[in-house]
Amino acid sequence: MNKKQLTTLAARKAGVSQKYIADSLNPVLETIIEVLSGGNNITIQGFGSFQVKTMKERKSRNPKTGELIVLPERKVVKFKLANGNQVK
Repeated sequence: MNKKQLTTLAARKAGVSQKYIADSLNPVLETIIEVLSGGNNITIQGFGSFQVKTMKERKSRNPKTGELIVLPERKVVKFKLANGNQVK
């Protein structure tokens, strides 16, 4: 599901316009991105948590050439669904 589909579905459920949902959702998403970019974690009670993790440097292969390369250490975001919520 992409952002447009999400706003369409949410607008239907809430009985409001898609523009209203998009105007409300955009600042929330921007704030989440800013907080995570700063290296901080976010927990939304009843929804889940976003955690910034550091992946260690590792060796890999270039799929085209087979050449051995070293991937540098990097930060990634992991999402964990809150307890009680299940993906169906």
